[in-house]
Formats: sequence, C-alpha cells, structure tokens
Amino acid sequence: MAEKITMARLRNLVDILKRETRDTIDYSLDGSHGGYRLVSHNESHDVSPRMGKTELYFWIHAFRQGIEVGQQIGRTDG
Repeated sequence: MAEKITMARLRNLVDILKRETRDTIDYSLDGSHGGYRLVSHNESHDVSPRMGKTELYFWIHAFRQGIEVGQQIGRTDG
C-alpha cells in the first residue's frame, strides 16, 4: 500500500525544490478552494493547476525533472 501524501510531505518537496533552484523563486503551496497548487511570488503566480495532494506531489516531481533536464541542456548548449 502506498504512503499517504500529507501536507508535511508536500512542504518538504517544496523545500527541496527551493534548494535545487537556489531559492531564486519563492515557491509555496496554496490549499484553498477545494484543491492544492504550487505558487510563487507570495501566491501571486500559479505554477501548477489546482489538484489533489497526491496529484500535486507527482506533478512537482515531474516539474523538478523538467528543471533538471533544462539545466543539463543549458550546460551542453553552445
């Protein structure tokens, strides 16, 4: 049985995202209006659509992988 995705796990994942991006973007979670989303700049910019905690957990993992691929392309470009 899979582990339940809690707000603590989501917050931890957002903290990892912040470290990986060297805190250049102020990522946070918004849990209002019947769902959760990743936001930035004091909740003024949506990064993800609103969804359930489990979906958001996997969405953030995919987002992190996309950032990593972009960084690798940037290192090899030129």
